[in-house]
Amino acid sequence: FPVCPNTKAPSGRSESNCPCIDRKSIKIGGVLHGTTADAQWDIVFAQARQAADDMGVELILDRFDNQESDEILFTKMSAQILALCNEGVDGLFVSIPSVNLVSAIEECQRLGISVMSINSGSDISKSINLEHHIGQLEFSAGLRAGLRLVDSGMKRGYCLNNDPENAENQDRCAGLKDSIRLSPGVIYGGEINVPLDKNDQLKVVEEFVAVGGNWDGISLLLCSPSLTDAALSLQERHPNVLLSVFDPTDPVKEVIGSRILFAVDQDFYLEGYLPVWLLATFAATGQKLATSFVETGPRFVEEAPSKAQQTCEANLYAVCDEYFELNQLTKVRPAGLALCAIVLLASIFFAGWVLSHRRTSVVRKSQPFFLVMICVGVFVAGATIIPMSIDDSIASIEGSSKACMSVPWCFSLGFTFVFVALYSKLKRINRVLAGAKRFQKLTVSVMDVCKPLLLLLTLNVIFLTVWTIFDPMHYERFRLCGSGDLSSVGVCVVGDSSVSVAMLSSIVVINFLSILLANWEAWKARNVATEYSESKYIGILMLVFLELMLLGIPVIFLANENPTASYLLKAVIVFVFCVSILSLIFIPKMVSKDSGSPPRAPPGPQ
Repeated sequence: FPVCPNTKAPSGRSESNCPCIDRKSIKIGGVLHGTTADAQWDIVFAQARQAADDMGVELILDRFDNQESDEILFTKMSAQILALCNEGVDGLFVSIPSVNLVSAIEECQRLGISVMSINSGSDISKSINLEHHIGQLEFSAGLRAGLRLVDSGMKRGYCLNNDPENAENQDRCAGLKDSIRLSPGVIYGGEINVPLDKNDQLKVVEEFVAVGGNWDGISLLLCSPSLTDAALSLQERHPNVLLSVFDPTDPVKEVIGSRILFAVDQDFYLEGYLPVWLLATFAATGQKLATSFVETGPRFVEEAPSKAQQTCEANLYAVCDEYFELNQLTKVRPAGLALCAIVLLASIFFAGWVLSHRRTSVVRKSQPFFLVMICVGVFVAGATIIPMSIDDSIASIEGSSKACMSVPWCFSLGFTFVFVALYSKLKRINRVLAGAKRFQKLTVSVMDVCKPLLLLLTLNVIFLTVWTIFDPMHYERFRLCGSGDLSSVGVCVVGDSSVSVAMLSSIVVINFLSILLANWEAWKARNVATEYSESKYIGILMLVFLELMLLGIPVIFLANENPTASYLLKAVIVFVFCVSILSLIFIPKMVSKDSGSPPRAPPGPQ
């Protein structure tokens, strides 16, 4: 199930048989009872949005302000659930603090929308057959918390409930009661429904417990961290009371291990992240977990968190924008394109100079047609730097792959134009001089010596076309390991089969033969005056190119894992190659033309 724009199989080389999934079109909705006044829900909302970013899906998740009553909140939640389902979301996750939400959820199920619950309402979720419930099973959490209190010396236990109508709190208290039932000699004192006002909470608890001055073995399990201040005040009056609390907030965590035995954490991080991940995966692939309940807790916190942990929690486990160094060409691209611009402008300039001075002696003797052909070849070869400058920082993987395949097209065709032009130019001179030695007048047309050019260009185009169609170069990104840092590099891969290797080898061989032929013609024309033949300068060019091959290719191979260094090195090699040709072929002619030789006087009568 590749995710667009990726279309590759797991190997990353061949195309996947399964069409890529465009997750941008997937829409996930969420309706939760955690209001803006409840800080412990911050991480749930933050991680839901992070999961949507990671999965590349659209998330509709609005957070309600604090309401005057639970009934108003539940009414607004039901209306939002119906609105999302009628709008046509691909999946919905909800918290179910009340049975008042059931009718709205069932309407979504009738519309064929996948619904799962988080945090509260596990029993309701099971009864109406939702896909999953993500959170802790509150009865189990209360039971395990009670058994821990028994091990810590609890003789009489009470459950403090600030929201008696909340099914989640009811299950927690029932779990505590059951743990005490399983512990001989321990008494369950009951469930204390405490008011919202903190001053009244202390009074209500003391009156309910009513054990006089002996609070030894008295344990209080707080269903909400909002009860902590009142419980700590009670502990100041009765130091022997044992305290534990559900869903610890930052102030609560600071006193865990000193004044509070432990806290029960249900992992809000996973409760926010998992529903978006699971719903997006189900919408895209139809795959889901086999289990109905995905338990994220309870996790018992027995000591205050470290400073590093506090920093993570304070930032809601924010994810860095870039997980690892991508080693892209952003910083070095301007340098490479500047070299390219110099080559292209120089090619145009020298071609224009040839055309404007085509009637002068030095240009006519050097054959303007072939001089212009050299400029065209250098222009095309220099343009190789442009596709070399493209990577996934400015283009898609598909676009970067096309740029990779453009590099051999540009350089091999430009290379062919240059060297076959030199070969044809020398061949023409050698044929004329050979005829002169035999006192034969030969007329050599341009077409007579363009046959090698047409042949070589045809072969290059055939090999490049086969390579492009059957096993093209493609852009891949690989992660580098072993350096201690997480980084990756994007490189052009030659191909996936032997076809690409065979075509590349064929192109190298035929272009190398063009070098040999050009050298042979230059050797035969070594004694011809420089104004007729550039044999000396062509020899220098061959030496320059040979040095570039011998020194450049090994260094490029060694720098392959550093794309910026490899890019700059290849750009410099192309630049030196092109500038060497232009300077050695054209500058001597320009100097000769500008300096000139004084005309000789015609011979006088003898």
